[in-house]
Amino acid sequence: MKILLACIFHIWAIMPASMGLLDQKYCGSDTPLDTPYFIPFHKTAQPALGCVSQVQDEDKTEVHVVRLRKADREVFLHVAGPITHRLALVLATGHPVTWHLSVSGFSMAADILVSDGSTVVDIRTGHQIQSSSAILSSPTLTSKLAMAKFSHINSFTTIDKANRIFINLPPEISPSTCALLSEAPSPAVSAYYMERQSTYGCYHPEAAGLLPNDVHVIDLRTHSRLVKRSDSSNDSEAMPEVVVDLVPDLTGDDPLPRNLTLILKSDNPVRWQLKSHGIQGQLVVAAGANPVENLSVGSNQQLDIQKTEIPDQFERLMKEVTHQYGIPLSYMRVHQANLMEMVIPPRSKRELSNLWDRNRPAYNRDLAGSSQTVFSEPEELEDQIYTAAEAIENVMVKTCDEKKKEVSVHVPEDVIVKYGIGSITLNDASCEAEKNASHWVLKSHSTACGSTALTYGAAPMYRNNLNIHFNQGYLAGQKAKIPFICKFKPGIPGISVHEYEDEEEEDVDYHSEAEQPDLSGEEMYSLTVQMVSENEETRATLMEKKSDSATAAIGDKIYVSSHINAVPYLALAIEQCWLSNTSYVTSHATPRDEMLISTGCPAKKGVSLHWDKGSSNSAFSFKINQEFLGQSKVWIQCRMGLCSATNAGASGNIRRCVDPKSDCEDRSVPHKESSVQQITVRGPLHIIPVTRDTLGHSPV
Repeated sequence: MKILLACIFHIWAIMPASMGLLDQKYCGSDTPLDTPYFIPFHKTAQPALGCVSQVQDEDKTEVHVVRLRKADREVFLHVAGPITHRLALVLATGHPVTWHLSVSGFSMAADILVSDGSTVVDIRTGHQIQSSSAILSSPTLTSKLAMAKFSHINSFTTIDKANRIFINLPPEISPSTCALLSEAPSPAVSAYYMERQSTYGCYHPEAAGLLPNDVHVIDLRTHSRLVKRSDSSNDSEAMPEVVVDLVPDLTGDDPLPRNLTLILKSDNPVRWQLKSHGIQGQLVVAAGANPVENLSVGSNQQLDIQKTEIPDQFERLMKEVTHQYGIPLSYMRVHQANLMEMVIPPRSKRELSNLWDRNRPAYNRDLAGSSQTVFSEPEELEDQIYTAAEAIENVMVKTCDEKKKEVSVHVPEDVIVKYGIGSITLNDASCEAEKNASHWVLKSHSTACGSTALTYGAAPMYRNNLNIHFNQGYLAGQKAKIPFICKFKPGIPGISVHEYEDEEEEDVDYHSEAEQPDLSGEEMYSLTVQMVSENEETRATLMEKKSDSATAAIGDKIYVSSHINAVPYLALAIEQCWLSNTSYVTSHATPRDEMLISTGCPAKKGVSLHWDKGSSNSAFSFKINQEFLGQSKVWIQCRMGLCSATNAGASGNIRRCVDPKSDCEDRSVPHKESSVQQITVRGPLHIIPVTRDTLGHSPV
């Protein structure tokens, strides 16, 4: 298979260079993705309460009244009925709404009455549909106007909040008059609220249809670790359902010819449900152990469901997909979605060139001129490091001592020798392994040695890493990082917390494993982002809360300060801060991020430290300069920990706060990490590629 892939790569390399290159950036799992070809939603059913009545034989007009209490600016409405019926709609909202209407059946155009200021648009053509307007401010007034205009009502439905509504009168309903005050669920109306979700990854429509098979990878992360994939006792009937809907991006009646492969990954058990129409060819679906249902795959597609297990780690995932199915056209990571609308682009009109040889991602880029191997030596080395780390993780023993609030990890001596390990530390490099005859042991208080505080319901979790340095054998000079997590009962270990005493404790297994939890939970530590004048005498607050966003221009001076709302002697030490192009939270900065603070000290020129001796809270400042022109928006992420502003409060694993300036001047002493660390994020900060002078105003 590798020889075949190598041949394909070299065939591409000699094809005519008539096709424009892909984006110069390789596909990254954390790169924000905005494409019309993949739109994920989180869809929730909403109560639709009301009444229905039969259509009168002498009239044959269906009159449907919809009252939407909380409406988005755009609402999609689909109405279905017999071709022998006519349609009338009364659409009442509290503010102007654009209704996107699609109709199946019915003999002529709908007669529509809407709230004052609202409009109706044909969902297929985008053209506005003729309607009349009225003030529909109450149920009574709405029903009176509907009766006055149409003489009867076949459905009267009240919905609290929805942006997708479907109406279809059931065939067997009561002939009685519609009871307008009914609060029973309507048998004729279904309502949903669909919220679009963010996507990360890459999508290359310019390469669509150029290979015998288009391969797409969907990586669903639910952020929920309460159910593990390996738990075979899960009731498949209770699995959440995720719908993947495939449609072609073309007009006309002929189906789009395309062979497709969908790699469906999920970090928790789900039931994948497939819809597809207007496409002709083979549809291969690889979803591992998760069940796949054919909801409505067209007869022109040959569905082949496979149980292939694909690795979780991004590089290994993409390499395995490439090896098994071909070069992925897309990788799309999404969180908390249960409906994914995927548009299949038409075949590119361009021809393949050497774009794959120059721009394919690192996981499948060949060595220049090599005809022996598909993957480069650095990638083979990365595989070897990953394999070694995986083997070490499989044999290490982690202990979470609830009584002592301690964490310990034992690594057997034989694996130390096998992989030529020279040293192992925790996040705090001063927390080194102690060696005995059979094991290397790393032990610390749960909140010490650079551990990061996370949340798991009411229970805190503390995450740290084994930082492994190899000094012998084929991995000599390389490093690996193995994360691990310990979960404890509510409260910060080492700090007296009383407010939990009267709360009912959740039934949580504090010693169970937790795989890469959501790091973006409730904030313990605060960050305030301000813009300050050059002399720092005047300032304007840009962001204080998690939900805030702001705008900055070239030349602006940004001041970031920390704060904790706790007992007076506790303060915050900033360990690491970085600028990221995504709000996705990581425990440490990645190579893609712009480092500002590292080990409590400036990581680059232009970053200044500030320290308030009274509160002992840390702060820093930096300038928006030309380096930022490559980013339209950034998020500020900071990892901070507790320290004591007083000598009396410095006890146990809570150290005395120190002025970071003096601490950074003396680098002869190893940096000591603060305790109970957590990541706080502010943003996005939108970067305007001009100066404040150009804008003509400044908030400071």
